[in-house]
Amino acid sequence: MARSRGLYGTVVLALLAAAGIAAAQTVELGEAPRRFESQDTAGWVQPIVPKSAKTRAEVAALYHSTYVPGDAVPLTWTGLRQHW
Repeated sequence: MARSRGLYGTVVLALLAAAGIAAAQTVELGEAPRRFESQDTAGWVQPIVPKSAKTRAEVAALYHSTYVPGDAVPLTWTGLRQHW
């Protein structure tokens, strides 16, 4: 029984060492794939129009309503309903 445990431990240790050697090998990656998309808009039928906001004020309003709506909540609000 003791001999089989020792053999088992040796096999496990050998497998872990082999896995460590395999993991330590360097991996070389090639160039990342690239795709060229023409930026020429001369042949487009419709003009380019921003999807959400056109002016700086509209962009600021969209930012404040989408990303920081919590600024409009009073700091004293606890989230609990008050029953009168």
